Amino acid sequence: IILCNESEAILSTVTECLCSEDYGHMIPLLEQLTQHTCATPHCLALMVTHFGLGLTYYKMADHHQATKHFTEYKILAHTLARPADISLAHIYLGDISTIKSDHNSAAYHYLQAIQHYGTQNLSTLCTLFKLAMPSVSALYAKQGTALKQTSQMLKAVEAFRNAIRHAPDSKSKLSVHNSLGNLLQSMGDYTGAL
Repeated sequence: IILCNESEAILSTVTECLCSEDYGHMIPLLEQLTQHTCATPHCLALMVTHFGLGLTYYKMADHHQATKHFTEYKILAHTLARPADISLAHIYLGDISTIKSDHNSAAYHYLQAIQHYGTQNLSTLCTLFKLAMPSVSALYAKQGTALKQTSQMLKAVEAFRNAIRHAPDSKSKLSVHNSLGNLLQSMGDYTGAL
């Protein structure tokens, strides 16, 4: 994403506010960003703004506003055919659904995040806002947890096994193996739990 100098300055200040957890100052700055479209197509500026506002409200635990802005971000990401951004939107929507104990919705969003993850696994916005994009393994683990909460045990087992298969390191595998083992034990599969 190419931004003009004013937009870059605003985004830099937004990032500083994010790092210092000064969320109240982020909202007016992000709203200013839409006025500085410069060389950036307006849709991209709106996408950055909606993601930033979604992230700000998410950090402030205003899940209604966060959902509204992440949904707008997701729609713009679809319009611009940006799979990594679609995935990122679904990750946050899934996390919000988990917080609200809407585990069916969370499982759906994590599945969508996985399906759009693709080979371009880093959203430009992760770089702009200095965020880490979760691994596909972590997304499968979140999906497995959500499915377990909805009593879809066989699908949860499959999700946890996919998380293990895609785990980037042994520490990640161990954590998911533990979750899978606990799930299998709760299902009465003591041999599989070992």
